[in-house]
Amino acid sequence: MENIVEGSTLHAIKPGRILVRQHDAADATYVILHGEGKVFLSEDENETSIAEVGRGDVVGEMGVILNQPRMATIRATTRMQVVRIDRNVLLEALDEVPNVGAHIRKLIEDRIARNQARLGGKLSGQ
Repeated sequence: MENIVEGSTLHAIKPGRILVRQHDAADATYVILHGEGKVFLSEDENETSIAEVGRGDVVGEMGVILNQPRMATIRATTRMQVVRIDRNVLLEALDEVPNVGAHIRKLIEDRIARNQARLGGKLSGQ
């Protein structure tokens, strides 16, 4: 787990800026230290808000762990301070503690299933 600290960087995100974009490669996971953001899906030119995130939330982990493109976009609604954890650093850390990695993967699969049911199948990694 020491590698997570060494493989992390601190970033400030201004309001209105995109933290992660739907369909982009999932190259990192983020921990929100301060601020808030809106999670939404884009289809054609329409945006569907699906959640809000804030202090203490971990975002972007689903694509990293499942090796899929980003499933949604997150836009900062206030100034955000985030810790960026590189994909490879996170995956190595999860491999070091297999039970934690398996548990996190199960939680993510459950979250995807709930979101897909709630959104009528709109949530997809493609």
